[in-house]
Amino acid sequence: KADIRGFAGTVDQAREDVQARTVDAVVRSLMGAIVEEPRIVAQVAILHLPDYGRYQALKRSLAGLRWVEAVEEDLVGYHPIKSVLIVHFNQEPTLLTGMLARIAGYTLTARSGLRFTLEPTGAPE
Repeated sequence: KADIRGFAGTVDQAREDVQARTVDAVVRSLMGAIVEEPRIVAQVAILHLPDYGRYQALKRSLAGLRWVEAVEEDLVGYHPIKSVLIVHFNQEPTLLTGMLARIAGYTLTARSGLRFTLEPTGAPE
């Protein structure tokens, strides 16, 4: 039996209130899903970076880019030949490509999908 306290003792009024609250909750949920920006996870491989200090500076530079939510190391972490960072991004991948390409002293190469290679300009092949 429905709880009809506060509705002048009528079951119909209690049902209308429950339906209105349910519709409000569904609409708020849908609006939240529409407004939420896409979250993209890109993999950035950093090649030929023998200095750990430069690696940390590059990681901070990536984290400071607009629309980058987080930068994480993969399981291996730093390696002088190839390190991989996981970049959580909330805009179109083309914007990420453009922003990564602007980091001074590095050349960005897009690989398949959301995988990028970032290496110092003039690095050995």
